[in-house]
Amino acid sequence: MPTCLTESVASVPPATIVLTVSLEAVCPERNHFRAYSTEVGRNLFGGWQVTIRHGRIGARERVIARCPSFEAGPRGLVLALLSKRLQARKRVGIDYQIREYHADDRWREWIGTNLDLES
Repeated sequence: MPTCLTESVASVPPATIVLTVSLEAVCPERNHFRAYSTEVGRNLFGGWQVTIRHGRIGARERVIARCPSFEAGPRGLVLALLSKRLQARKRVGIDYQIREYHADDRWREWIGTNLDLES
């Protein structure tokens, strides 16, 4: 049995983040200051986890975590979420701008064929 907390925590593998996308929509004239981010990774149990953070910039954000049970699950969820945000002009009259984008090789290739985040 471990004698301290650091010994027991050290044996747990860290969560692996494979995709991070952060978006912002700012329009002072319309009083529109929104932030949106999505992270995809493996949780401590080895399952997929999609974490969504959104809200008004400067206010407390809302955090939603979903755990799809198969690999196609997080990809379909990410595609739906990001497609909606990238079409924001139709809904709210302003585009979201990409502030951060990190992906491992497999996800970068998949994102490149399904969404236009690289430009």
